[in-house]
Amino acid sequence: MMDFSPFRIIVSMLGSTPLNDETLFTELLDVIERYPEFAPQFWSLEERGKMPYSRDNILDKIKTVEYGSYAHIYLKRNKAVKYSGSINVAPRQNIFFEFDPKLNSKHYPALFELADRLVQVFKPDIASVHAFRPYPDEPWESERDEHIEMMGKAAYL
Repeated sequence: MMDFSPFRIIVSMLGSTPLNDETLFTELLDVIERYPEFAPQFWSLEERGKMPYSRDNILDKIKTVEYGSYAHIYLKRNKAVKYSGSINVAPRQNIFFEFDPKLNSKHYPALFELADRLVQVFKPDIASVHAFRPYPDEPWESERDEHIEMMGKAAYL
């Protein structure tokens, strides 16, 4: 158990595996949908868009993306486990989800399992699940405070 309340919870992955492959993208969606607490409610091609989640529409879009061009697939959920994220089908392939920092700790094991399964499918070059602890105010009161801030900043991908 953590001895702090995170102010940010992020799952991020960066890799060179092309995500415009329909089979691979279907597997990614299967993984996300396998966990009812993380099943998307909305999707869009724009960050602020909000259409009802439709895996068929997403896969139709993925089929049209040629390697070298791009599409950003944004997924959102506003229920008990809130998040927003994107799967970027671009020359720089990445997966990024930011969860509501008030996420109940009972969901942490499922969150780590979800991230692990996404890694197994996507096979990124680098991946991270990070719960950011609040940064101590400066001036720091101890060397530990300084280390907390440095480690938090180092966790960004």
